[in-house]
Amino acid sequence: MNNFKIHDNFFPPEEIQTINEYITRPKWSFNGGGTYLEDDSFKSHFWHMDGLEKEEYFGKTLWEFIRRQCFGYDESYRNSEPPYKNVELIRCYANGQTAGQHGVPHKDDGDVTILYYPNQWQHYWGGHLHLMKDNVVDYIIEYKHNRLVMFDANVEHYSTAPVLSYGGLRMSVAWKVKIHAD
Repeated sequence: MNNFKIHDNFFPPEEIQTINEYITRPKWSFNGGGTYLEDDSFKSHFWHMDGLEKEEYFGKTLWEFIRRQCFGYDESYRNSEPPYKNVELIRCYANGQTAGQHGVPHKDDGDVTILYYPNQWQHYWGGHLHLMKDNVVDYIIEYKHNRLVMFDANVEHYSTAPVLSYGGLRMSVAWKVKIHAD
């Protein structure tokens, strides 16, 4: 896989509505984030909804749709083994950020990270994904409603917080994927 792939208008409208119903449930906790720098001098805290891979909707329904769309599923394989049988979902969770809740540069577990952006959004609200190379921002991917972004899990990255004037929660759903050798 190259550094990243962007899929706009990813889910159909009926799924977007259901996704938003699920991620606006009162399951959020304030245990997301991490530390950056060797002395842990920069700490990040934001909202988190963990364990979504265990839920039928995120761990099976949406995951199957993503596998079909992003990992080479072909309708001609309907009655045979799918070509993506070596792709495994490791984790799925949601992150939520309000103003001032920046992420910190980090790499992910697994082989591929998939992020989905469910919010209606304006560019000037910030909250964009920064991909880094050699400790420098190499590329910025704009947060955009119904956008799905895939990138190598070993790429250092972080998301910025929304601007102070945005009064809501900038949400993303993450699927962490392992690719097994054939």
